[in-house]
Amino acid sequence: MIPQARTLWYRVLHKKLSTASELFKIGTVSTPVCRLCKSQPESYDHFIAHCSTKWSVWLEILNCYYPLVYFIPSSLHKILTLQAFPPVITNRSKLVSIVAIAQWNIWKSYWNLILNQVAFEHSCIISDTIYQ
Repeated sequence: MIPQARTLWYRVLHKKLSTASELFKIGTVSTPVCRLCKSQPESYDHFIAHCSTKWSVWLEILNCYYPLVYFIPSSLHKILTLQAFPPVITNRSKLVSIVAIAQWNIWKSYWNLILNQVAFEHSCIISDTIYQ
């Protein structure tokens, strides 16, 4: 697992993420609404998996590796917080690596959009995750 992905996972586990809701509370952004899907406040859960734009990327990546497993945002959240894993997945370390790399690539692309106005490209995130 790359160090950046490990660091990000630590931040997820400890809920130390710069969500729009948190940034709005301290006055650094003008709205708590998700800057990606623009439909809901960007809470911790929304930031992780409930954003429809991010979730479509997550699903494509997870279905690439586990086409027979049904994933929902709450199951991804449980994997990210190490609370539960789908029982049919026996190689948990592989799943953890895939999720960590996917999470890092989604995070990187999201902040590239926010800071540099670079498009959030599903196909780039997916290929970066699969070939990393």
